[in-house]
Amino acid sequence: MTEKIFASLAEKKAFEKRKAQEISKWIIANLERPIEIAHLMEASGLTQFELIRIFATYFKTTPMQWIRQQKELFNQEKPTQEIQENLQPEITSTPYIPENLRKK
Repeated sequence: MTEKIFASLAEKKAFEKRKAQEISKWIIANLERPIEIAHLMEASGLTQFELIRIFATYFKTTPMQWIRQQKELFNQEKPTQEIQENLQPEITSTPYIPENLRKK
């Protein structure tokens, strides 16, 4: 798989937003079975790097951490995180750093 090339930044953002919505819905629909990064790549058509970037932008976590959170909610019979149509990335001046890599 190769990274997609876009004509504009707006086109890229629209694609990433749509993919974030699609893959989150796919995850929610498949919470009862094991989900690995390879499954996400196959279901979304994205590379591992693209998935990580989209999850960092829209969910502020990694794909696998988000899946664990959703499985935990599902197992506790609580509502899973539904993705709204107006999903917007949070704009911050600091880069996203996964929790396990942050300095304490």
